[in-house]
Amino acid sequence: MININLLPPELQRAARTPRAVFFSLIGGVAVTMLVGVGALMLWMNVRSVEREVESRQLQVRVLEEEASEVDRLNEDIAFYKDRENAIIEIKSRRTFWGLKLYQLMSLTPRDMWVTRLNMSTLDEADYKWDSEQTGGELTLDCYAKGTEVQTITDYRSALAGSKSISRGLIVDDSVFPDNFFGDFLGYAPISFERVTLEGYEEPRSLHSEVKVALKPRFDKPQEDPKGKK
Repeated sequence: MININLLPPELQRAARTPRAVFFSLIGGVAVTMLVGVGALMLWMNVRSVEREVESRQLQVRVLEEEASEVDRLNEDIAFYKDRENAIIEIKSRRTFWGLKLYQLMSLTPRDMWVTRLNMSTLDEADYKWDSEQTGGELTLDCYAKGTEVQTITDYRSALAGSKSISRGLIVDDSVFPDNFFGDFLGYAPISFERVTLEGYEEPRSLHSEVKVALKPRFDKPQEDPKGKK
């Protein structure tokens, strides 16, 4: 049997190419195309991730700026809160001596008179805190008509306020803001002397120095657990 190949020479050479080589070439081209497509998709994914990273970094910067602003606002709030507390503490510790003088005048009976007031206050460095610490002392130089010590005793009681019963509880009126004794701790022991004042309608009188301890104007320092102040 005679086979006659009528194909041109170049096609005859291709026809004589083994099938394995032909399929290998086709597979190589397919793999190359797949690798190219995969590389393109990977590059596109990388770009997408990079854009996402840039977006998140921008969000982080914005959030950091907002956090910094919040921290600044919190610092401002803490600063003004400290100022408010300091003002409240100053107001709560301030003694309105104009009001005290008015209260003293109102509580002083007609058969007594105050000739001199002397107030001495302590600085914080003078506080010892080893006993009942006071903030100083107010001294009233007083005269009472007559020789009855009860007049001075009643006067001290009037300045100190009274204790009343409210809803079954004993209430110390001296703790109220409008009470004269609200800024004081207590009296020194009573002392007096009988004197004769010449030229007065009733020359026999009692002279007494009423000494009242002021409340401390500063708080006791707090001790840490190690015993250091």
